[in-house]
Amino acid sequence: MTPALRSAVTLCIGILVASIGNLACGGSSSAEKPAARARIYVTNQLDNTVSVIDGASHKIAATVRVGVSPAQMAVSPDRKSIYIANTGSNTVSVLNTDNNSVAKTIALPRGSRPIGVALSPSGRYLYTADGGSNRVSVLDTRAGRVVVSVRVGTQPLGVAVAPNGKTVYSANSGSGDVSVIDARTNRVVRAILSLGVDLVRWYRTGGPDSPEQLGAFYAGLALGMVTSAENNTASRVEQAIPAAAISRQDPGPV
Repeated sequence: MTPALRSAVTLCIGILVASIGNLACGGSSSAEKPAARARIYVTNQLDNTVSVIDGASHKIAATVRVGVSPAQMAVSPDRKSIYIANTGSNTVSVLNTDNNSVAKTIALPRGSRPIGVALSPSGRYLYTADGGSNRVSVLDTRAGRVVVSVRVGTQPLGVAVAPNGKTVYSANSGSGDVSVIDARTNRVVRAILSLGVDLVRWYRTGGPDSPEQLGAFYAGLALGMVTSAENNTASRVEQAIPAAAISRQDPGPV
């Protein structure tokens, strides 16, 4: 595969819709505060910019130069900042929504290649899915620096934070699983295997197995793994997994 083709395959574009302006507070009436205006933010990975589009007119209000190969974005709870993961330059750009300019650039460890980003409910911490280093970086948004990088599965592409802020989830494309991170200790507490990846690989139109048969097969496989975990014994897995599972050969990538 040529470098140009590889770049095209990994193209990732972020689109974010946010209401920018005064936010309603308790005891405030709509007459006292002007309505927040909607803006659409789009990362342009091929020219290293972010387009700011007016939500009412659908016209481009500004084009802001950020880092190299910007990918996904996250908006702060107060709507004053947009955090942009720059895959090519291993940085995060912090966009000021008041004047559409980059307020600061936060450097990540070399080779991180961040793609996905997510903020804690308070906005204090930003999490980046670093596909190049198989880690999730934790950034202190006040200090503007990386606090710690947590090793997760292979090639993490997306990250999400639970509403209570206590748990962070990393979707790992390469290893086909989800890492569960305790946000208080910044440690991975478990990994959730994604059977859906293998299910898609097994299915062939016109093949010997119908979608229902494959669903039953993988349901038995999942049951076997859960039963094994609860009883801490491999023998229960052998009883729960259908015999066909032992003889199946992986057909390889589609």
